[in-house]
Amino acid sequence: MKFSKFSELVNRILSNKHSQRCDMNVTIVVHSPGSIGSTPSVDVQSIQAGFDWDSGKVLIFPAQPLTTLTPEQITDITDSVRKGQSWHAYQEYKKHKEQLEKLSIELESAKNHIAELEAKPVSQTYKLTFEQWLEQQHDKIDVDCGCVSTEMLMHWIRVAYEAGNSPVTPDGHIQFSVSLPAACGGDKYFIDGVFQPLRYERDCEKAVVAAGGVVNWVK
Repeated sequence: MKFSKFSELVNRILSNKHSQRCDMNVTIVVHSPGSIGSTPSVDVQSIQAGFDWDSGKVLIFPAQPLTTLTPEQITDITDSVRKGQSWHAYQEYKKHKEQLEKLSIELESAKNHIAELEAKPVSQTYKLTFEQWLEQQHDKIDVDCGCVSTEMLMHWIRVAYEAGNSPVTPDGHIQFSVSLPAACGGDKYFIDGVFQPLRYERDCEKAVVAAGGVVNWVK
């Protein structure tokens, strides 16, 4: 409202003879909200009586509150004005602050969870069947003679298996000692009474390698 219009309204009220004889109530029609401060101010559309003037704004002191804000919100508004912040900026600040606090709590919880997982020992102990264990054995076994009995070979394989999933061979070698080729298969390695060393060595080597060893043929 321009000052000229305001003055015109005031003069019109003062010129009314009825208003001079009694103290009339004030009716102010609010046109649009103004600024927020210690005393609320608005832009007015019209006034009828009883006014105050300050810095281009009509200061209104109605009998009823102008706002439905809670006392806590009004306190926040007052604090915001004192800090030179707008109401909306202050609300955004509070919102972001709450989000940061929530993220900080979640981050701390995640760190604690990771620390707990790292502190727990990872158990890799499991039991394989004999056949599964045998398939995984690739270590070599030295044999200091040209013959290994099936019974002796299976004995040492069983000993290694029962020692666990990752057996350790004492001194890095398993020694087998028998003297007769017949102990590894008998007539299987003879053709017309002639011993077949290649066939014998092939079968023995396969058996030893399957047990996780290496064949070191001693001539």
